[in-house]
Amino acid sequence: LQETEVPADPMRGWSLDVDSLSIDDVDVTYVNPEGGIVQARLDALTAALRWDESTELRAKGEYQAVPLALEVEAGSIATLLADATAWPVDLWLRFAESEARLGLKLTARPGSLQLNEIEARGGEGAELAGWLGLANTGGRPSVRGDLQLGAIDLSPRLELAEALDPDTADEAPVSERRASTEGPGPVMVFLDTLETFDTDLKLSIERLSGAGPPLEDVAIELKVAGGALDFPISLTAAGVPLEGTLGLDRSGGKPHAAFALGTSAPFRVDELGAYLVPNANWQGDFQELRVDLEGTGESLREFLLSLRVALVARGARLSYGFESPVPVGVERVDVVLEERGPISVRARAELLGEALRLDLSAGTVDAWLGGKGWPLHLEAAGAGADIDLEGEARGRMVRGTFEVDAQLRVEGERLSRLEPWLGELPVADASYALRARLERTPELF
Repeated sequence: LQETEVPADPMRGWSLDVDSLSIDDVDVTYVNPEGGIVQARLDALTAALRWDESTELRAKGEYQAVPLALEVEAGSIATLLADATAWPVDLWLRFAESEARLGLKLTARPGSLQLNEIEARGGEGAELAGWLGLANTGGRPSVRGDLQLGAIDLSPRLELAEALDPDTADEAPVSERRASTEGPGPVMVFLDTLETFDTDLKLSIERLSGAGPPLEDVAIELKVAGGALDFPISLTAAGVPLEGTLGLDRSGGKPHAAFALGTSAPFRVDELGAYLVPNANWQGDFQELRVDLEGTGESLREFLLSLRVALVARGARLSYGFESPVPVGVERVDVVLEERGPISVRARAELLGEALRLDLSAGTVDAWLGGKGWPLHLEAAGAGADIDLEGEARGRMVRGTFEVDAQLRVEGERLSRLEPWLGELPVADASYALRARLERTPELF
């Protein structure tokens, strides 16, 4: 044909109709390398693909003896080929006792695919809306989107996941495979993977419950660019407003991680206290809580040795108990760990109306990981008492082999100063001194 004879629409006059496609009675059994068995069954699958009418697919079967059903209805093939900018897709899924529906408009262009006007609803009333886009530019894929979720209760989903797990803690065999010590570690492999794609995803969740403390107003972003990951998050957990971020990149050719999490405003502790210690009746307010953590290293040990940590708690006016609530105040608590340096704790607080000061210095992470002697030195003062504890810890706590050998000294001028803490004493005006040796081994204290 001459150029002028090429039809404007190469598909004009063409059509393809598949009135009925069906597959029945298919059983699949999979045994994974650890010996777990996964079984699935397809009872029936029917599909219809018509040129000028909607495309339909229906399937039902079982997965791990849990019934499931799927229905998909989409626009016509002619519409998709003529204008792939708003192709409708509707999906219905029933899994066990849960049911979900999803609707969207699909936009396809060379090198990109976008899901617009996403609307979904789960069986427990969970709702999802937003958009999601996939693109490939110069061989580099990218994912972008903005999704909003309503209230979600994870309890039924956790129960279902446990029911579908082919292995249990008692039955799962121990794999004899061992990880190779050759080649890059998993974190380096993950960083190499980050070099291959970009993301800019946003997810908002109105409320999340059923797994840990209730979470509200959750806002999560996942950003990957240039091989670095940035993961900002904000939420309210059991009434505590939090903001934080997790960053992962390279520093000197090694993985570098930084984590920060803190309160974004003063908060009441009532809801958090009821969740953590239901029978203590914690009440009061807190001004600030914050933790910052940063480290560099390819192995876990190298990362821990380079770790820098700063934790701050400030401005608490609290009480606990029911009939006679006990007042507790926290002026400021600082926990500091410098790279390869000792851990130090500095606290200024108030207990039952008496000021309390505490300063603790301890050993390094290197000594603790190596099971070496870990020096401890505690100085405290409150209610007229001077407290001094000095000694050494040895062994490894995670293995239950740690030991402590320390000297304790407590002394003061007037026993009556201790009455807010100990109650009425028979010799209130006497001075006092206590010296003791504290020893802890795996066999005794």
